Amino acid sequence: LLSPSYRGDEELVSEILQSKDKEACLHASDALGNTPLHLASFNGHIGVVRLLLAHGADANRQNGELDTPIYMAVLANSIECVVALAEKRVQFNCQNVEGFSP
Repeated sequence: LLSPSYRGDEELVSEILQSKDKEACLHASDALGNTPLHLASFNGHIGVVRLLLAHGADANRQNGELDTPIYMAVLANSIECVVALAEKRVQFNCQNVEGFSP
């Protein structure tokens, strides 16, 4: 799920989310601690972000640098992703390792 989320492959993400391994895939992370939601948010893939959120992805999960998906969306200047994540009542005041917050 990490790679198709990074690429914005909505069709493949949707397929994976229908599988029995959905939960493990939703919470998987890369070497930096980024989940599929972090990767889709950072790359501005709003369709994938919505799919992941609809299937229960944790919008407040922090990666190894303590960045949240909404912080990644802000970095990418992806307003649509920021709005979609904000609708999930994310924490705006959490800080990453550098002391920055969304």
